[in-house]
Amino acid sequence: MKIVALYTDGACSGNPGPGGWGCILRLGEAEKEFSGGEAQTTNNRMELTAVIKGLEALKEPCIVELYSDSKYVIDAIEKGWAKKWKAQGWMRTKKDPALNPDLWERLLELCGTHTIRPHWVKGHSDNELNNRCDALAVTATPKASVTLDPMAADAAGRGAEKVSFVYCDNAATSPICKPALDAMMPWLTENYGNASGFYKAGRDAKTALEDSRKRTASCLGVEPETIYFTSGGTESNNWALKSAGEKGGHIVISAVEHHSVLYTAEFLQSKGCELTVLPVDENGLVSEDALKAALRPDTVLVSIIYANNEIGTVQPIAKLAETVKAFDRKILFHTDAVQAIGHIPVKITENIDLLSLSAHKFGGPKGAGALYIKKGVKLTPLLHGGGHERGKRSSTENVAGIVGLSAALEHMCQNRETYSAKTVSLQDRLISGILNAVPHSRLTGHPSERLTGNASFVFAAIEGESLVLNLDMLGVAASSGSACSSASLDPSHVLLAIGLPHEEAHGSLRLTISHENTEEEIDFVIASVKTAVERCRNMSPLWDANKGEPLNVH
Repeated sequence: MKIVALYTDGACSGNPGPGGWGCILRLGEAEKEFSGGEAQTTNNRMELTAVIKGLEALKEPCIVELYSDSKYVIDAIEKGWAKKWKAQGWMRTKKDPALNPDLWERLLELCGTHTIRPHWVKGHSDNELNNRCDALAVTATPKASVTLDPMAADAAGRGAEKVSFVYCDNAATSPICKPALDAMMPWLTENYGNASGFYKAGRDAKTALEDSRKRTASCLGVEPETIYFTSGGTESNNWALKSAGEKGGHIVISAVEHHSVLYTAEFLQSKGCELTVLPVDENGLVSEDALKAALRPDTVLVSIIYANNEIGTVQPIAKLAETVKAFDRKILFHTDAVQAIGHIPVKITENIDLLSLSAHKFGGPKGAGALYIKKGVKLTPLLHGGGHERGKRSSTENVAGIVGLSAALEHMCQNRETYSAKTVSLQDRLISGILNAVPHSRLTGHPSERLTGNASFVFAAIEGESLVLNLDMLGVAASSGSACSSASLDPSHVLLAIGLPHEEAHGSLRLTISHENTEEEIDFVIASVKTAVERCRNMSPLWDANKGEPLNVH
């Protein structure tokens, strides 16, 4: 008889809940994988199914070395428990029935055909093949414990039922692109030198660092010496504002800034600076007239976000910067361009003194960012220490992250037009699909001057947090407001700034897609949003289910 090895594992979420099984049959160097899943099952059932499916795949009687991490299954075979249960009419004790008698019946039949040698693999014990079986089981597990409403899928478009998961939170973070990952790997493995070292490994790291600075500067259309690498957008924003306001004076920001600008400005206010927060219109735009009226002789800094992270509105930054410099060229103009860089054309004009960016928003790694500092602009360091980044930003340079930043930015700049065209088409499909499928829904942000891939909405009579959780169960990753503060129960300051009442601001949803999405995925998202909104409204005390409209609570 042939001797084969059978490795098995099962997984279940909820127990009962959606589950999967995986097994690998190995004969010599040859092997074959099997896997499957059930929408409603138990962990024991999946463990048993994995063993049965593996044995059923054998075409002739064999000696089977069975490796499983289920002590229950191993003991039931090795100690004869299963045979005893069958003899007792599938009762484990006089009061307790045996679980899954149908599967045990089949397994005992297969044990009569093959010679089973069971081995318990405790916690996988770093067994590579059992770990692979676990991965097979998890992958085979149905993604959602809730099934989409077929009518919603039909209304959204054909093919929606073929999709199980869609990532729609690229504004929070984007998946790292292959060019960035490939560029980073050598600096995470064999080329690990400190860029400040005098030895060859250090010199190599320094060369990579400066090459990344040149490539980043080239993509932005500026000189390499104006680029200072940081840990990300939050640090860059803090550095720009705290340095400009360290001696007091008047600071101007908009009402729709990212929290890293808003809270930093409020911190400076607590230290003696005067702060003006500019209002925005219903689309989130800053008025040139309002900015001009806010400027004063003691104004030291104006910071306006390039493109909003929640509603996607793109500001007329060139005109706003020109307005500031026309009033007084000594006033520093900073823009948080974290959401814009790599996605829309960004021109750093002579009137822009400071600009922040972050790699993980355009396919680079987390923990790497940069601050553009115009030649001649003097900033006090935020971090003090070893004098890295030409004495401006101390801390050992994250060479791998910086290399990944420049590679990702270069990749996005080279392909931006192609990627943008596809994303805009999907974005239009998504926006129109949701507005048509979901009554009492509203697009937030500017209808045309908005970020590529951004689709933000408010829905009457629901809570955004509940909507996001329902979408997660349906297989859609989305956010309500800013991902950096989504744990807060307060309504978004951005939505309040554009004039939404508190109850509407609570019902927000942000979907941010990319060129990697497909039309089938967009249709799945539309169907999922329709279903999730309906479920939330059915539980909402603010929704009149009979009339299909919000209750008039005023």
